[in-house]
This record gives sequence, C-alpha cells and structure tokens, in this order.
Amino acid sequence: MVATPATAVGARSGDDGFYVDDVAFAGGVVAEQSPLVMAVAAALGGFRPPSISSTFRYCDLGCGDGTTVCALAAVNPAASFVGIDFNPLHVEQGRRIAEQLGLANVHFVQASFTELHQHSELGSFDLVAMNGIYAWLEEQPRQAAMAFVQQHLADGGLFYVESTTLPGMAAVPPLWHLIQTLVPAEGRSSRQRAEEGLNLLDTLAKRGLAFLAANPRAAGAARHYLGQRKSNPEAALDHFIHNAMASGFRPRYFDAMAAEMAAAGLQFAGRTALGLNLIELAVPPGQVPTLRDVTDPVQRQLLIDYIRNEQNRRDIYIKAATPHPEAATAFLTHELRLLGRNSPETLQRQIPVIGGHGVPLRGPLYDALLPAFEAGPLSSAEVSLPDNTSGEQLARATQMLISSDQFALCLPGATLSAAGPGVLPEQPQLVHAVNRHLLTQAVNKLQATTLVSPLTGGSGIHLSPLEASLLDAASNHGWDEAASSVHQRLSQLTTPLPSARGPIAANRVRLEDLQQLVSLLRGRKASNLQRLGMLA
Repeated sequence: MVATPATAVGARSGDDGFYVDDVAFAGGVVAEQSPLVMAVAAALGGFRPPSISSTFRYCDLGCGDGTTVCALAAVNPAASFVGIDFNPLHVEQGRRIAEQLGLANVHFVQASFTELHQHSELGSFDLVAMNGIYAWLEEQPRQAAMAFVQQHLADGGLFYVESTTLPGMAAVPPLWHLIQTLVPAEGRSSRQRAEEGLNLLDTLAKRGLAFLAANPRAAGAARHYLGQRKSNPEAALDHFIHNAMASGFRPRYFDAMAAEMAAAGLQFAGRTALGLNLIELAVPPGQVPTLRDVTDPVQRQLLIDYIRNEQNRRDIYIKAATPHPEAATAFLTHELRLLGRNSPETLQRQIPVIGGHGVPLRGPLYDALLPAFEAGPLSSAEVSLPDNTSGEQLARATQMLISSDQFALCLPGATLSAAGPGVLPEQPQLVHAVNRHLLTQAVNKLQATTLVSPLTGGSGIHLSPLEASLLDAASNHGWDEAASSVHQRLSQLTTPLPSARGPIAANRVRLEDLQQLVSLLRGRKASNLQRLGMLA
C-alpha cells in the first residue's frame, strides 16, 4: 500500500481503502488476548485448546504500538511472539518497548496485510490475535489477513478476533459515512480531517439531525466523541481518526462473520467474555428455552446477538478441529487453576444476567468450591468435594465459577509466588520490569492500565488512573505518603478523571478521597497483586 499525493498525509488508500498510518493509536494491554483466556474460551465451547503452559508461538496481527504483545512476551518467556503492523510509528514503538524490557522472544514486522504473502519465513503459530481491526478492513486487506491466518495458524490453533457487530451497531456506519463523505481525505492531514469531522458532527448535533433523534446508538456514539473531545482532545482526535474515519468500517452479522472464518478453515469455538458461553448467563431466563431449541451453533450465536442487541464481539475460532467435550472438561477441571479475587466472606453467590436476573451459586458443591481457592491456585478437581459429586456436576460448577469473574485464571502448574502472599511492605515494589513500564506509562498519561501476571500468562489486575498513580507513589514514597504525593501532582493538572460523580478535573480531587482510595487499594487489590507475583 502506498499513499497517493491526493490523500491525507500518511494515510493508506487505493485498494486498501483509507486508513491512517501517520498517527499512532494509543495502546494498552488487551487482557482478552491472553493465551490462557483464549484457551479457556475454546474449552468452554467444547474444544481441547493447544498447550499454552510453556513453549508456543503467538502472532499479534495488527499489533498497534506493541504494548499487548510485549506484555505477553514478558510473562511467557518460553514462548515466542511476533507483532505485525503496517504503521511504522507502531512498529518503532513496539521495538523500543521490547528493547527497553530486554525481551528476546518478541519480533516485529512492518507490513500491510496485502504484503504478508512475502513473509512465509514467519512459520506457523499456535495462537493468532487481531484486536480492533477486522471490521475496519476493506475487502482486499481482509482477504489477505485471512489468507495469512489460514496459511500460518497451526491445525488446532486458535484465532482471536474482535469485531463490531450487527444488529447493535446498525445505526453507526451511516453516521460515519456522512462525516467521511462531507469531509473527504483529499488535501487534509489525518488530524485536520478528524478535527473538521468532529466540528461538523458537533454542528449537526446542535442544530438538530432527525437521524440522531431516531437512532439512539448513533447519537450515543456522537456524544461519546464530542464529550471526549472536551475532556481529552488529543485522545478523542486520535481515536476518531482510526475508528470513525476508516473507509472500511463495516459491522457484521455473526453468520456472515462465521462464513468468512469458514472460508479460511476456521469454526467458532467460544467468546472471551466467558460467561456468554453459557446459555443461562448469556440471555434472560425467558429466552433460555428459545436458545435450547436452536441447535446450529452459528444460528444460536446470531440469535444471542439479537436478544442482547450486541454491538461488539471478542470471539475465538479454531482451525481444523472437532469438538472434544471430554478433553475440554478435563482441561477446565484438572489443568486450569483458580485463585480467589475476593475474600471468602465477600464472594458473591449469584451471577448477574441481563434484565436484572441472576443465576445462583448455592448448594453443598459450591459451599466446598467457592472458598477453596483462597489459599493458592488450585484446580477444581483438587478440592475436597461432597460425596457422590459426579464429573458432570463438577464440570458445570467449574464453568459457573470461571464465568463469575471472581477468580483469577491461572496456568496449569501455577503456584503462589515466593514473594507472596505475606505482609505487604510499606514501600511495595513491582516484581517485573514490564509492569513498571505499564505503570509508568499510565502515570505519565494519567490513564488506566492493566498489569500482567506470570501466574496467568497475561491478564492480571486493572488499575484506574488514580490507583495507578497511588501505587506508583507508594513504590517511591511508601503507602503513608502516597495520597499527599499524588494530591500535590494533581493540583497542577486539569485532566478529567473518572469518579463516582462523573468526570472531575484532576486539580479538584480531594486529599481525603485519595486517602480513602489508598486504604482500599492497600487492601485486597494490593494483596492480589502480591499473590499473583506482581508486587513484593
């Protein structure tokens, strides 16, 4: 792909459509791309996942600035990783992160999807991921990307793909089509085009647009970007450039998506929103019988999207494999290990379902399982269970616990770090350089972050912007000085921050609120950071 003089500076055009490569997309760890999350999603769908405990090969197709692939490489040192992106700014940043962290197991390739056929030397991968890209691709690069997956994903390998979905996103593409048409790429840099597009969107919204009035989802998208521009103008522009102004943006019905995957030899295996793999948790109780009557897996997923009015999916597809329920169950009950996120006395005994409903976690089996994972990572098969518990009952209960989001999913063989659990030091230190990098990045930008764990092989613990700043301050000055240190820094800033009362300027955050947050952070969340081998 080569930009022509008529297009925006640095933008990709021609057969590949319009996409920006002169503005880097702000990165962060995408927890759903973690190898173990991908494996668990496939197992919940009845497939035996590939081994992700030690040596495996992973490709991040469209890796952005490399944050996710570098984080995964850091906590999976025996595995090898490749990040591919067409944006030179992204690849340069990824290589810089890898060099700073001393990562020898991650390699970056700068190439467009239509150029990937030139890189047969990359070999095969057990896992391939594509986040936030698929629904923005024109047909030629989409076909090229899927040809790469078909050629390079090993049999039995997993493909993670995030995409926007119909019917939930049906009203948004017409809005972006209007803005793209009225503010064409010719003669404008990417940021100029985005600025003009947002100005036009603001004018249309203020003067009244019947389309927005009749389509709440589109109106919500407009409000999101216009509100974000007021609170964080640079981030709003960059996100608008990459998402709203990309010519290929086309949400898909699930059956169309599944057909495109099938053409590459892939079939649907599961969703990384793990609870949505269980019928009882995916839809309200009244729709459960409806779903049970639909046996075709593609039709069932399409129906779920309509019941939920889904607008985004993060799916796992598997190549050249047949369902193996026994092996999948064995993985979930005997290999996967769970570690409690909440203390036993605060564990929730009900999983919420849309529509205000809930699925209970009650009975002798749950009484045995729920508190068992506090002491350390265990498989459910290792727990002392009530007499006469069947394998089917244990499998079902394990699936429910996994879906409850109350337990960290840990790798087979994972044990508590030598650094924890124990007494939390007054001046805690991050154990791994990658988490120091992620925390520093979050503090400098006053943004949220997700730290990663070697016990999980990826997904770890999410920190809000203030939690990140307070943990950083505690590591430099101790817990007792953290609140006052952060308060002093925030007093010089007007950056908006999320709060229970809505966005609030950084210099209006009260010292007493920071002190209260320190107390909360220093409790269970810091303990979990320690238990997961991230804090000492």
